[in-house]
Amino acid sequence: MNPNFVGGIEIGTLVAAILLGMLTIQIYVYYINFPHDSWVIKLLIAIVWMTETAHVMGICYGLYRITVTRYGQLDLPIPLEMCTAAILGNVIHPLVQAIFTARIYQLGHTPQNRFITAICWAISGFILGATVLLSIKVFNATSIDQFEHDWAWLILGLFSATAAVDLLIAATMFYYTLKNRALLKSEKVGRVDALISWTAQTGLFTCIAAITVAVFFGTMKQNHIWLALLILTTGLYSNSLMSLLNGRLHLGYQVEAPFTISLGTLQPSNRSRGGVQFSVRPGMESV
Repeated sequence: MNPNFVGGIEIGTLVAAILLGMLTIQIYVYYINFPHDSWVIKLLIAIVWMTETAHVMGICYGLYRITVTRYGQLDLPIPLEMCTAAILGNVIHPLVQAIFTARIYQLGHTPQNRFITAICWAISGFILGATVLLSIKVFNATSIDQFEHDWAWLILGLFSATAAVDLLIAATMFYYTLKNRALLKSEKVGRVDALISWTAQTGLFTCIAAITVAVFFGTMKQNHIWLALLILTTGLYSNSLMSLLNGRLHLGYQVEAPFTISLGTLQPSNRSRGGVQFSVRPGMESV
């Protein structure tokens, strides 16, 4: 086993553990402040947290086996725990993308919108399938170097597809939010501008992370820095989802306002239609 592989895993594991702590705090804040959100959203968040926790625990235990119980045995294959953790961690990427895509679908029921959501879901399906295939293949890999050589084309395609979906999601959410901005009164524009900024940052951050992993894999795969980045991107996706949900606390909305599976942020208040209901705190107008 390449010693650089261990270094990349150590860096990625350290940052991933920090991101898991941040995710746990964000989820705690979410459950405390938004008790009336859709049960589907709450269930998905619980699944994301359990998956991310299992991912980090698997990486940590695999790293312990490499550096302690198998210290100095560099010719051994990749630990089983790390292979399992890779499957768990990479499932989060398409899951979060599917949630964001569901949000886009609810923002506009036009043919163009349906086309965009179909593309996003199709690419997310490819990402999930490629992730499962690579995770299965890594179980039989004799070394990380051989695995990178044999599956470089699919790994690059996976990272590129991930970045493409993230960019498309961010651009579409930005477009619909900006479109609704023109329909609001001037006193509400400031809050929508904050929402636009929040939306763009949430989507573009994960897009930049995916592009960075692809660049490091394509140019410097021999030092395995891309592995460290890949490990922590799972935490970035989870935290970006919670950042979007908890961001309502900074936009002047009441915490009692429910958030449904639609994930729309500019829909009229209407529980019966399954939409999102947002109310402004006392002293402010309703959106």
